[in-house]
Amino acid sequence: MRALHSVLLLIFIVTLSACKIVAEKPRYITDDQGRALILHGLNTSSSAKQHPQRLPWVQPEDIEREATQWGFNFVRLLIFWDAIEPSPGVYDEHYLDLVAERIRWYQQQKMYVLLDMHQDLYAIQFGGDGAPDWAVITDGLSAQPRSPWWLTYLEPGVTRSFDNFWRYDGSHRYLQDHYAAMWRHVAQRFKDEPNVIGYDVMNEPYGGSLAWPLFEPVWLKPFYERVIQQIRTVDNDTWIFVEPQALGVNFGVASALPVINDSRQGEKRLVYAPHFYPPLLHEGGDYNGDLTLFKSWASARARELDNQQMPLVVGEFGISPQQKGAARFIRDVMQFADYMQAGWALWSNDPGSWSPTDQHGNETVLVDELVRIYPRAIAGKPKTYLYDANKRHFTLEFTTAKGITGPTEIYIPARRHFPEGWTLSVNVPKQFWQQSWDEQREVLSLFTHGEDIFYRVEIRSAR
Repeated sequence: MRALHSVLLLIFIVTLSACKIVAEKPRYITDDQGRALILHGLNTSSSAKQHPQRLPWVQPEDIEREATQWGFNFVRLLIFWDAIEPSPGVYDEHYLDLVAERIRWYQQQKMYVLLDMHQDLYAIQFGGDGAPDWAVITDGLSAQPRSPWWLTYLEPGVTRSFDNFWRYDGSHRYLQDHYAAMWRHVAQRFKDEPNVIGYDVMNEPYGGSLAWPLFEPVWLKPFYERVIQQIRTVDNDTWIFVEPQALGVNFGVASALPVINDSRQGEKRLVYAPHFYPPLLHEGGDYNGDLTLFKSWASARARELDNQQMPLVVGEFGISPQQKGAARFIRDVMQFADYMQAGWALWSNDPGSWSPTDQHGNETVLVDELVRIYPRAIAGKPKTYLYDANKRHFTLEFTTAKGITGPTEIYIPARRHFPEGWTLSVNVPKQFWQQSWDEQREVLSLFTHGEDIFYRVEIRSAR
């Protein structure tokens, strides 16, 4: 694996410094009013992997903090196959009841929920999480834990378990059939929850011995389309998130995933949800501000988005607050996300480790960078938005369109970043817009009028 890291780094180094990092026509997740949504939030949570009930640690007051103090409108909520289907075809409704309870905690704070079917190392018996015991087929091969943990992916028993899952042409195709049916059951259960924005089909797909170069076109694409087809039999409208294979792509290598089709009636509602983990930073290295890896990752994703024609949400990224340059790394991720018009979810919100808070719940250096101005909902067709944290200057450009209702909502962390106040300027006469300010939630609402009117909104520090 370390040799692979070295090869990948060499590829990154020779990448041209000037490269396209934005899709030709960015797509957006939209709400029921037609507004483009920008999602900022956290993964919740890594600790659920080891919890006996596979539940995150958060309570309602923790979620309130995310919404009101940090301005987040989104959570990537981990759920697990082994908790949902402990026996073939038998679903644990009590577990799903507990998930539903937490979804409603987020709804109380007006936060969207992405249900992430999480896996690492295929299953808990390998030191990871994901598949129930009955779906683990090693063919007698062993698997010993390694350090760092991700090297356990190379163990024969883990590799064979993935192979038996992916080989739909083999004798274990029932594994994928159960997985797809399990997702259908989950969708049936949660499709009417108003704040469930999407379903993440599988966390960080790994191909086992099938990984590279044909895993994505031969095995992953048909798997996604089987699951999507099952979900669409009960839920036509919720967004479905798909990830490229994790190996290499997380680092910045191009994905070979072909266009994924959505069997829903109407325009497809699929979201591209890759992860971003520069390899040396992932293993605890310092960040020195070199943007080569950012550009390589972003350029590859832009090409893939042009092909897939999907919105972009970065499902995971992160760094330990103890690493040198951690705050700068987060600021650079935020800047690239703005340029790419992407939503994101930081890994993960467990106190300590890579969290925004330490083990005592105190904020780390990451928070001031994560908390920033952003347009939560845009009542029109977005052109661009960008926040310059150094100058404390935010710009949003969009054009109003027929059928899009509701206000444009901009989160402004006034108490944190603008204690002296802020100013608003809009390029069109006042009769075409009104504003209101929610001081508690720090959300500016702009009510715009007319169609095909170009708006340029700027927010600056009052000082």
